[in-house]
Amino acid sequence: MGFEQRHFFESPQYEEQSKSVSTEVVFEPELAFSLGRNNQFSFKGFVRENSEDEERNHSDIRELYWNYQGDLFDLTVGVNKIHWGVVESLNVVNIINQIDYVEDISLDERLGQPMLGISATNDWGTIAAYWLSHFRERTFPGEKGHFRLSLPVDVNN
Repeated sequence: MGFEQRHFFESPQYEEQSKSVSTEVVFEPELAFSLGRNNQFSFKGFVRENSEDEERNHSDIRELYWNYQGDLFDLTVGVNKIHWGVVESLNVVNIINQIDYVEDISLDERLGQPMLGISATNDWGTIAAYWLSHFRERTFPGEKGHFRLSLPVDVNN
């Protein structure tokens, strides 16, 4: 759980941005446990409340999945975040999880994605397949957000 206070000493860049101070409360609960030798359960939630930007108020299930690790394959069912790639500056192949622009405009924060995933690892590498049950819409900061794109995104159109 956290408390954030942002102070902007210069005038807002856009006229929709009302104040130079915003207050936020963040809650990120995590729970993980083993259900025997090969079964694991994981939950990571996220909630943010912001005093200035209503679009920044949001909650998400980042992870809520059951994972089975067998001798021949691994199976994951639920909401998960998948990370692909090793380049630190930009992961262009990270295509499963949508970017959460409300949290971080630098493309680092991702939304949880409902899925069924199966993978098999062998001496020659890993093969993975995913079934994504539906498409997650990206989230964007509102007009009052201090860290936003120069043109606000109207998510209703």
